Amino acid sequence: MKAFLAKHVSHLKAKVFVPGDKSIAHRAIFLSAISSGSTSIYNFPASDDCLATVKVFRALGVKIIYRRNRHSLTVFGTGRLGLRKPKGSLFVKESGTTIRLLLGLLAGLDFKVTLIAGKALSQRPMARVTEPLRMMGARINARGSVLKEEFLPITIEGGNLRAIRYRMKVASAQVKSAILLAGLYASGKTIVIEPVHTRDHTERMLKLFKADLQVFKNKIVITGNNQLISPKKITIASDISSASFFIVLATIIPESKILIKNVSLNPSRAGILKVLKRMGASIKVSGCQGVKVSGGERCGDLTVSSSDLKATVVTKKEIPSL
Repeated sequence: MKAFLAKHVSHLKAKVFVPGDKSIAHRAIFLSAISSGSTSIYNFPASDDCLATVKVFRALGVKIIYRRNRHSLTVFGTGRLGLRKPKGSLFVKESGTTIRLLLGLLAGLDFKVTLIAGKALSQRPMARVTEPLRMMGARINARGSVLKEEFLPITIEGGNLRAIRYRMKVASAQVKSAILLAGLYASGKTIVIEPVHTRDHTERMLKLFKADLQVFKNKIVITGNNQLISPKKITIASDISSASFFIVLATIIPESKILIKNVSLNPSRAGILKVLKRMGASIKVSGCQGVKVSGGERCGDLTVSSSDLKATVVTKKEIPSL
């Protein structure tokens, strides 16, 4: 690692633009790839994780044109059953979102493929995903351990899925999303019940692509074997996770004020604003100026000023939104 010098600043005045929301970008690529028609995705974040998803779908036979200088890409959908068996293993780098959502999608496709990852992701638990997918009929072999947990590499062979009713054992938007993607290929209605409400980008994106999906408080119902329809254009709001560093920075440095543009304000993600305001942070939210984000997602411009903060208690139920 190269050395760098961090200098103290007396105050901060700035207008900030942060990259597009990575969670939304992953899901936009997934559904664009299996829909009918082409989809242009704007404000695409060029993170390693999102680019890993792009590379995976290219290996699965999807044409994707990436315009780095315009922060956009165009995905030419193959339809629900149009993905093809890759020539070799699929490498997802260190992207946990890519691997868990990909397992759900591949569970519905009638070919066998092996998934591999980087060193860190290869140590992360996968049984929470593979267990419900096996219940739906996917054939999965994974590296195991004496603790009955499962890890990458994983070989999966999908097809002929059946719908299930599944009560989540852990609060995980990635696991929920994997089951819902598999539900697109299952006969009947797949039902997912959450113990705690987690980020709902997948549900919003599925509705944008005209999936047969219903949400009832903590229960999500998706009907399988229906074709997705491309919305043609998706504009992604800026990532509140990336914005959070600048929000805190402006709050704690005296005589500071910054404007952060077009930030995702999805209620299942914006818990940091609620907690910081409770601590006394000066955060003003206004509507996105000149930008209309897609998929029923909310966005806003944040004006953050230096503040005198007080202590607070963060509750367990607030953690998923943080």
